[in-house]
Amino acid sequence: MKKMIGIAVIVTALCGVAGEYVTRAMGVTGVTVTNTQLNASWDLTAVAIKFGATLPVSTETVRVTRVSQGVEFVISETQDFGRSMILTTPENMTFKFGDSVKIYGGGATGVVQVFTTVK
Repeated sequence: MKKMIGIAVIVTALCGVAGEYVTRAMGVTGVTVTNTQLNASWDLTAVAIKFGATLPVSTETVRVTRVSQGVEFVISETQDFGRSMILTTPENMTFKFGDSVKIYGGGATGVVQVFTTVK
């Protein structure tokens, strides 16, 4: 119960700080959110994942990456996951037009929220 209250507090705080968020369904191959605004950029502040009926395979890694100019960089990854989780970035990372954040849920399905601050 304390863990759920803690997660709710963190998510509420992120909503106030982040400014905007995008919600997407995550399939077994993951999900990608791309900056499609030609003259705007945004900072990634956090990614919240709620796994559905299918949980990650125990030997898999839940991973958040940045794809910029065709090159993929790992932002955060973990093999320690529950039914839901929040991955924060060490510092705000700017995503310009065409840059993407890619979330791989270790073969799981669920819902992802990507929290951003528009610049």
